[in-house]
Amino acid sequence: MPRYSPIRWCGLLPLALSACMMRPQPGGTNVDFQPPLFSPHWVAEPYPASGDGRPGCAVTAGHNAIRVVLMRDASHAIVHQVSSERTMAPGAELTLRVNQHVYRTGGGMFPAGQTEAIVQDLRAGDVAYVEWNEPEMRGNNSRNPPFSNTLRLDEFNARYAECKSRL
Repeated sequence: MPRYSPIRWCGLLPLALSACMMRPQPGGTNVDFQPPLFSPHWVAEPYPASGDGRPGCAVTAGHNAIRVVLMRDASHAIVHQVSSERTMAPGAELTLRVNQHVYRTGGGMFPAGQTEAIVQDLRAGDVAYVEWNEPEMRGNNSRNPPFSNTLRLDEFNARYAECKSRL
């Protein structure tokens, strides 16, 4: 078999299409999981009912993204929860950058005091960056770059409106 066989090159094509990219950003460099030819798409999906039996709806862009949950409280007002779609390890750091604002949490869920501002920024923005840095990724070298995902927000408002109409 020749050294550079077509079989070997065909095996590299899927890897190249889904490869990580290094992306410089203020404050450091990120390892970006964004495949060069694909972008996560926002979807609206049912969310399990809360303790009082009211069902919710979630707007999500997939595993390496965030989830915005909409529910109605006892007074029928819409309340939000914003969290990572990734299961975060203890000690993980999650950062969301959108509209020149930076939101951070020490776990997978953003504090209730930030959720309304996050939702407003997502609805008004063009792009968001989700970054996570877990202890096992940092290891002994704290200079390891965080991993991130770039989320285009052009579909977010339509999926948010769809979710809101389901409540």
